[in-house]
Amino acid sequence: MAEPHANERNPQSEPSDVDVAALERQIAEWQRRAQREQARAGALRGGLESVLSSPAWRLVHKLRRAREKLAPYGSWRARVYWWIVDLLFRRPPELRGMPGPLGGAKLTSLDGPKAWLRNILHAVGGRIGIVVFPPIVDWGWMRQRPHQFALEFEKAGYLVFYCPPQSRTDFVPEFRQVSHGLFLCGCIEWLYELPDAIVVMGKPQHWEWVRHFRSRRIVYDYFDDLGLHSHDGRTRRRELALHERMLREADVVAVTAERLIEEARRTRPDALLCPNGVDFEHFHRDPPPTAPEELQKIRRRGQAIVGYHGALANWFDFALLREAANRRPHVTFVLIGPDYDGAAERERPTFPSNIRWLGELPYEELPAYVHAFDVAMIPFVLNEITLATNPIKLFEYFAAGKPVVTTPLPECRKYSSVHIADSVDAFVAAIDRALAEAGDVSKRTAAIELAKSNSWAERVRTIIERLRDGRGEASR
Repeated sequence: MAEPHANERNPQSEPSDVDVAALERQIAEWQRRAQREQARAGALRGGLESVLSSPAWRLVHKLRRAREKLAPYGSWRARVYWWIVDLLFRRPPELRGMPGPLGGAKLTSLDGPKAWLRNILHAVGGRIGIVVFPPIVDWGWMRQRPHQFALEFEKAGYLVFYCPPQSRTDFVPEFRQVSHGLFLCGCIEWLYELPDAIVVMGKPQHWEWVRHFRSRRIVYDYFDDLGLHSHDGRTRRRELALHERMLREADVVAVTAERLIEEARRTRPDALLCPNGVDFEHFHRDPPPTAPEELQKIRRRGQAIVGYHGALANWFDFALLREAANRRPHVTFVLIGPDYDGAAERERPTFPSNIRWLGELPYEELPAYVHAFDVAMIPFVLNEITLATNPIKLFEYFAAGKPVVTTPLPECRKYSSVHIADSVDAFVAAIDRALAEAGDVSKRTAAIELAKSNSWAERVRTIIERLRDGRGEASR
């Protein structure tokens, strides 16, 4: 049965005078709330500008710069400084010493990072090796490939040090324990003397840190097209030179996508194809008895839910989604994720009413939302970056048993169960087909089995085996 055109009106669905009056009152209330919030935001901005322009702030800023110059972070002067701060200002325990799991040892800033590290190495004994992740993405900001690798190396028996860049969510002054064998480290330089460390590089620029390790084995995890990180011609030339060096010298080269491995194997024939995976138990677990409240409201309106979770950036096809939403007003398109580069905020004013952006959600809450989707989607534009993208969310959707609609990304086309769409018409038709099969038990089971065979544990196991048998060792 053909869908009614968006502009056609059903006389029986015309709002009554009472409905219109109620809507007008609601709109007026929202406008009053918006004005109050705007006034509050203006007052906060004014207060912030007053603080930043005050003599006291300028003095504090100068004192901080002087302190950083006289007592650089990690120096003995800095340790004395923070020890005095501990005494005078009674800093909370989580900023002063290690928590209980490390044998009850009590360390303070005066002890310094070397004492902390010795305590960790002593307390977390019996590990089969040490793995270090140089700064790439904060531990608390979106669960991505480096996070999953760190967790799986720890489960496999390694002592893992993950060094967040502390640019979005993290504050790690020294070390912070995540689990028994996994620690966040505030400064990678403190780890240079570790014996026979396995260093997992996610960017060519990491070589500037990795080269200082006393003894090391390198896993070069090539998971992004280099165009994603390059800013200018000079930076790109240096990055490409480091990339070629890592392809030649790393003990193991792991690559996420077919497009990338074709390029990598010209320099490194034994490069390992290691696509992204899934935390299967996390996304396959039984959903809660009721959907999250935001999605329950959509269900109560009788609308289907087509959902996406992940970063919203210039590689997301907002124009495609907008047109699909206009053509399918009976479907609500739910977006979950942070605004990576400002693209979502720029596009938000153009969203039809049936596109809902919920913002970023904690990783622990994501499965409940994905299970509430009728269909999951990956509407990316095609460019040099996305042609080499192996989307993590694809297997997360599969683990929840969801039908998936994507644009023609090469890494998604490999799976026959994915609905591929190369135009607006095809995308809308693919959504219709996916909605029709949402209750198909056999297809749901096939998607779940596919996810189960692509776990992060399996990916890390492959890398460990390559390290152990020496097949990945580069010739020196």
